[in-house]
Amino acid sequence: KKMQKTFRKLLKRNIIDYTKQENWKEAIENPKKGNKPYVFYASPKCPFCQRVWAYMEHYQIDYEYVFINLDQERPEWYKTIQPKGTVPLLEITEKNTYIHDSAEALAYLHETERKQELSSHEKGTELIGNIWKQFFSMLKEGEEKQDGLEKAIEQLQHYLQEKDTQFIQKNDMDYADFYGIGMMTRFQHPLKRHYQWTLNEDKYPHVAQYIKRLEINQSTLRTALPNDFYAKDFDKYAKK
Repeated sequence: KKMQKTFRKLLKRNIIDYTKQENWKEAIENPKKGNKPYVFYASPKCPFCQRVWAYMEHYQIDYEYVFINLDQERPEWYKTIQPKGTVPLLEITEKNTYIHDSAEALAYLHETERKQELSSHEKGTELIGNIWKQFFSMLKEGEEKQDGLEKAIEQLQHYLQEKDTQFIQKNDMDYADFYGIGMMTRFQHPLKRHYQWTLNEDKYPHVAQYIKRLEINQSTLRTALPNDFYAKDFDKYAKK
């Protein structure tokens, strides 16, 4: 019930009012209520959902949000369009097609809605992806993997320092920032919970400021769960 209350507070969409609990069942059984260009099947728990969700919020792309409960068996109607049961899933209504991968969905929106190319973002997404990889390595295997994470953070520190911009490419959020938003705003909390590890802001000031800018962005605030939720949600991956 506490989880549902949190979700209802966050998921305020134009077509389905997720603040009303009676709409949860309705949304699950009959997800399409409007005639939106996109239908976004997702869960706020998922960091890869957040990259697409925050992007659409930031650029005010018209879409319908369909909540998928990751703590329950997926409904049969969802299995027919996504047999693996994973999220996110982006439906392109006009084409009656689905994009099953979050990075591909983000790229599609970036190229289709904003007519922007992706090549200039490759380095930024690579650095962020490496931090996420090293984060999981440390979370699963313990403090002996801390050096790998620190090295990945140091590489992003140098990149941001050389760029001298508030975000990855410029002074406003762009593709690479949304690509990493669900990763960069979450990875510290499970590590603090399990290993008392926190980012050294004196050693990595550019990375620390970058994360803070992501956290206070309105698109992040509209698509994020509380930090203590993220800390606990990764318990199943942590070294026992």
